[in-house]
Amino acid sequence: MAGKGGLRKKGDFAGMKRSRWQRRQSRNRILAGALLAVALAGLQFRLWFGDGGVFAVFELHDAIDAQQGENERLYARNRELEAEVNDFRTGLEAIEFRARRDLGMVRRDETFYQIVERR
Repeated sequence: MAGKGGLRKKGDFAGMKRSRWQRRQSRNRILAGALLAVALAGLQFRLWFGDGGVFAVFELHDAIDAQQGENERLYARNRELEAEVNDFRTGLEAIEFRARRDLGMVRRDETFYQIVERR
């Protein structure tokens, strides 16, 4: 059975039986590997799909971008309204402009002409 130098050839182990301890060790290694694989799969699931996972973070980034756009739009609107309020406080031109544009008002010494276009 033994070749040169006391080494066995590939087929020489076929007839040897493994002991009960070796079988148990092999089974324990397989069980440990399976448990590690399940634990890794569970952690990966939580990483990708759980609360605070990768997809949740992507959704939060999208929500932040949308909110920042809305904030910029509202900030510009507030600046316009603030300028209009300042105009109302300082002079009558802004009030007169709004009365003409929104209410269709005219002064006493003016004549109002309305031009209607034919369709």
